[in-house]
Amino acid sequence: MGLSSNARLLSITARLTSNEYESQQVSNAKMRLATKSQQASETYLAALSTTDYAYMTFDAQGNAQNVPLTAAVLYQYGASKNQYMLSNTAGQALLSREDAYHYDKAETLKDFIESYGVKANFRTLDLAKNYEYLKENKKDLEDWQTLMDNYKADHDVKVWADAYETNKEVYNVALTNYNKMVEELSAGNETFTVTELKKNDDGTYEVVKDGETKEPKKVLYGPYEIAETEPDKIAEELKDKYDITLGDRIYRSYSNPQELLDQMATMLSDIRTQYENTVTYDAYIESKIKLTNPTKYSKYVDYMEHLNNFNVELEELGITEDEAYTYDDTTKAQWYTNLWYRINGNSTIKSANPNYAELDNKLLTSTSWIRDALAHGDISIEMGSYTPTEEVNVQGQPALKVLKGISWTTKMFSSCPDITQRDDSAAIERAEAEYQKALADINYKDEKYQRKLKNLDTEHNALQTEYESVKSALSKNIDRSFKAFQG
Repeated sequence: MGLSSNARLLSITARLTSNEYESQQVSNAKMRLATKSQQASETYLAALSTTDYAYMTFDAQGNAQNVPLTAAVLYQYGASKNQYMLSNTAGQALLSREDAYHYDKAETLKDFIESYGVKANFRTLDLAKNYEYLKENKKDLEDWQTLMDNYKADHDVKVWADAYETNKEVYNVALTNYNKMVEELSAGNETFTVTELKKNDDGTYEVVKDGETKEPKKVLYGPYEIAETEPDKIAEELKDKYDITLGDRIYRSYSNPQELLDQMATMLSDIRTQYENTVTYDAYIESKIKLTNPTKYSKYVDYMEHLNNFNVELEELGITEDEAYTYDDTTKAQWYTNLWYRINGNSTIKSANPNYAELDNKLLTSTSWIRDALAHGDISIEMGSYTPTEEVNVQGQPALKVLKGISWTTKMFSSCPDITQRDDSAAIERAEAEYQKALADINYKDEKYQRKLKNLDTEHNALQTEYESVKSALSKNIDRSFKAFQG
C-alpha cells in the first residue's frame, strides 16, 4: 500500500505540473490574440483615414466628371482642361511613352505638333513651297557642312591668309587702274600711267614688281598704232615707253575708248570675284569646293537660294518663321506648344539636351503611385498656362517675345482647381473586410483557448483533490506503521 500510494502521488504531481504548463501556454496564446486584435484594429483605423485624389475632366460632350487621379488623365489632351505636368526631384518633366515618342521623332516644334494630327496652313503658297524644299533637302546642307569641315582640315588658314592679302592687293590695283582710265579718258587725256598687272596660267593675277626696287611697276599707256599681231615690228623705243600689260593681253593702241573700258571692266570683274572668294576663310574654302565638287556646290547654292527666298518673304510680311503658318486646331496646337517648351527650352529646334524622363506605363495609370509620390514629395505637379504676349522692349536690345507667353508653375496639389481629395472607399472596404476576417479568426481561437483553459482548470481541480486524498491516506498509513513498531 505504501509503495503504491507513493507512486500514485508522484503520478498526480507530474500531471499537475503538466496541466499548469499547458494552462500557461494557452494563456500566452490568448495574450497574443489580444495583440493581433489591436494590430487589426489599428490597420482598420488607418484605412479609415486613407484618402485618394479625384480629377475633374470632361467627356466628349463637354460635361464635367470626376475620375480617379492618374498621370494618364492629367496628360490626356482636352480642349476645356487645364494643363498639368508631373516632374521629379531633378526637375525633369515625366513624359508618357507616347509624348516621349513624338518628341524623339520630331526635329522642330512644327513636327511635334503635327504628329498629334494638327495641320499647319502656310500664309502663302511660296512660303509653303520653300519650307518644304528646305525640309526635304536638309541633307544637302548637312553634306555641304561636312564637306566644308573636310576641306578645312586639308587647307591651312595661313595659305588662305596669304591668298587673301595677294588678292586684296591685286583688286585694289585693278580698281585704281580702272578709275584712273575713266578719269583720264573723261578728261580727254591721251596718255596716262597705271600699275602693271599680270595674269598667271592658273587664271589668278598678280601685281608686276620692279626687279630692283620691288615696287609695283608703272607703265605708260598711249594711243599708238602698233599692230598686236606683229609685235616684232614694234620699235623698242616705243615699246619701252608706251606699252602696258593688262592681264594676259598687251594693249598697244586704242581707237575706241569705250572698248578699252569694257575690256578693263571685264578684267576688274574677274579680279573682284577672286578677291571676294578669299575675303573670309569660309569663302576661300567654298571657292575650292566649287572647282573640285561642282555638283554639291550647286545643291548648296540651290538650298541657300530657297532659304534666302523664304527669309525675304518672311521679312516682307513682317513675321517670324514660326508665324509663317497657322494651325487648324489652335487650342490643341497651343497645348503641345506648351509641352514642347517645357521639355525643350525656348527654341523651335529640338534641343540636344531635353529636360525630361519617360514615365513607366504602369505608373502612368496607377492611382496609388501618384498619391503616395505626391504625399512623400517624390514628384511635384506643375500647371501650364499661356498668355498672348506682344513684343517687349528691353533697353539696348531689339524687340523680344517672352517665350510666347508660356509658363509652368509648381503647385501644391491641394491648390489645383481640378484635383480634390476624398476618402478612399475601395481601401476602406478592403480594410474592413480584412478586419472582420481577422476578428472572426481571433474570436474563434479565443473561444477555443477559453474552452481549453476551462477543461484544464477542471482537470487541475480533480487532480488536486485526488492529490490531497492520496497524500492524506499515505500520511495515516505512515502513522499506523510507526505505532506498530513502537508497541
